[in-house]
Amino acid sequence: MLAIVDMWILGIRTKDICSLMQISKKSLWKFFKKIPVEILPKYYAQVRMIGGDNVIVEIDESKFGRRKYHTSYCVEGVWIFGMVERTEERRIVLIAAENRTAETLTNLTRMYID
Repeated sequence: MLAIVDMWILGIRTKDICSLMQISKKSLWKFFKKIPVEILPKYYAQVRMIGGDNVIVEIDESKFGRRKYHTSYCVEGVWIFGMVERTEERRIVLIAAENRTAETLTNLTRMYID
């Protein structure tokens, strides 16, 4: 399962992933549909805290989405809260936030920054 995700992240075409893993395209797409439900909670549970003494952590939030038919200024999408260390490792944490209120962002900061 992890090998499939690794190949997908590396940009390997789905056709080639199916061939290498000896699975059908239908099975691969079923797997990709499970990612938000099964794999993301496991990812969030295993994310380590970043930062520490004398380590600067850069924080930013961005909205990913698009305007439907380019007709209005309301953009449907998801807010992503990102944190990255200013170290050689450049460890990063990316979290989908429900909203970007001060309370939400403060809680995420406390959860993931040491």
